[in-house]
Amino acid sequence: MAFRPQGLTLRLADIVATKQMTANIRTSPKYKQIAASVAEVGIIEPLMVYPLSGQTGKYVLLGMVTSG
Repeated sequence: MAFRPQGLTLRLADIVATKQMTANIRTSPKYKQIAASVAEVGIIEPLMVYPLSGQTGKYVLLGMVTSG
């Protein structure tokens, strides 16, 4: 099965990012806009993760790649 039919609740510490954020990303207008939105309304859509190979209980956060 490609996807679990039900959601999965994870601790934040068990989610691994696909790459590290640089200071440039954290100070960008787009990042600040997203951070402000999450602070104001929370995360509306469920995050997508997959199990980290070789590490029980750890998951990799899937990200969207957009142009522009």
